[in-house]
Amino acid sequence: MIGGENSRRIVTTTKSDLQAVLCLTFSNCHNPKEKFPGDIGKGESKVLFVTKAKGKEEKMLRKPKLLTLIAVLSLLMISVFAMSGCQAAEEAPVEAPAEEAPVEEPVEEEAAAAETIEIALIVKGVNSEFWQNMLAGGDTFAEENENVNVTPYGPDSETDIEGAITILENVVTSKPDAIVIASQSGEGAVPAVDNAMSQGILVITTDTVIPTDVVSHLATDNLAGGRTAADAMVEALDANGIEKTGTVVIMHVVECDTDTLRGQGFDERMGEIAPDIEIIHSRYTNDEVAEAMTATEESITAYDALIGIFGIDYNIGEGIALAIEQAGLQDEIMVIAFDDSEAEIEALKKGVIKALIVQDPYNMGYLGCDLVVKALNGEEVSEYVDTGVKVVKAEDVQ
Repeated sequence: MIGGENSRRIVTTTKSDLQAVLCLTFSNCHNPKEKFPGDIGKGESKVLFVTKAKGKEEKMLRKPKLLTLIAVLSLLMISVFAMSGCQAAEEAPVEAPAEEAPVEEPVEEEAAAAETIEIALIVKGVNSEFWQNMLAGGDTFAEENENVNVTPYGPDSETDIEGAITILENVVTSKPDAIVIASQSGEGAVPAVDNAMSQGILVITTDTVIPTDVVSHLATDNLAGGRTAADAMVEALDANGIEKTGTVVIMHVVECDTDTLRGQGFDERMGEIAPDIEIIHSRYTNDEVAEAMTATEESITAYDALIGIFGIDYNIGEGIALAIEQAGLQDEIMVIAFDDSEAEIEALKKGVIKALIVQDPYNMGYLGCDLVVKALNGEEVSEYVDTGVKVVKAEDVQ
């Protein structure tokens, strides 16, 4: 409420009420000819406050100009504040900006692709059917494992010992991740193997032991293999009605651990199961078919009671078979040999060779690569794995 003694009340609830007040205050807002209701004399500056209450008009005159102005301005301010409040109330509350989701840094994958593991697979002789089977095992492992590359190495012949050492030394210089090796070099390979291991190049040996520290050795148990060959020899003698009192020759290859253990196992077992048979160790034949053939012919001439020959490996087996077949002595001299080359299999089918002691070179290559990858990944692997042998006879290959 605004007013003095002579004012009852002023009510302004709409914009039209406010405009009416302003127009009555400033004379230029209305028609000068229009007469205001009530007693307003000339020259008087009076404000007419008009409100509606209970359906009746109420009129109030205020004489002082200053009070009139103050009242109008006060009313104006109140109205402005009121309308501002209404607008503020009507406006939707401004929501606080949503918190942005934290931007995650791109997480690098552990590896876009696993780094390729380089394995050098070294065999005793790349021209050998037996060692080609070992290389085939390595190839298969590489095909099944995209992050593994297997590179084959080896001299042409198993008798090239110096060449084999040079190849090993060059491989170590190339720094592969690992080496799987079948070596005929024995102690000659030790410096290169030690060099490799000292650089963190893991080495696994197969077939023949290199006398130094390596991760693992995979091979036929050659001592046991020799004993198995002796059992096969006695079985063949019995099957062919030959008395166990004659001479049996062990045909050697080269001076190496594999050769020695097979000959030792054969000799020991023959002493147990056929003690009356004399065992003769032949000269080394340098793993050559022709030399093995010559050595066999020499043995036939030298020993009248020759009843059997044991060939330490496939080349020796082939040379023995050729000499026996040419001499027509396949029913009198029993031949047992290691491995299963095509020529040996043919001789087995003909009955010239009575039994083959078959290794698993393919598994040597495959398993050798598998174990070295496991070792590179921090897994424990066995220090020795026997890849086994089996006896194969003519009826098994017909």
